[in-house]
Amino acid sequence: MHSQAEPRGGNSSEPFLAVDYMDLHLLNPSCGIGLHRHRDNQEIFLMMEGQGFMVVGDWCKMDQRERCFEIRNLKAGHFAMLKGGNLHALMNSTDEPISLFMFGGYD
Repeated sequence: MHSQAEPRGGNSSEPFLAVDYMDLHLLNPSCGIGLHRHRDNQEIFLMMEGQGFMVVGDWCKMDQRERCFEIRNLKAGHFAMLKGGNLHALMNSTDEPISLFMFGGYD
């Protein structure tokens, strides 16, 4: 008897993230990365040293409001994973420089 293992969900392929770029950002005190989005690609952030505030959200219409944003405190060792199309920004509000490793690509 011969059997083949199928990926989860019975699909013939599994989704994956093809990494197109990697960056190390060094942000001085009171500096940041402005609010923006990448329409089609995902991004992953790893705070290497220090901490910063990350704003994450998306344009959406809800019963109570039309925009929805979340503020996260990203500390050393924390990851933030963003889907394509998510608005995001990062601010170093401390007195020390921070380092942030990020990479992104398409799935």
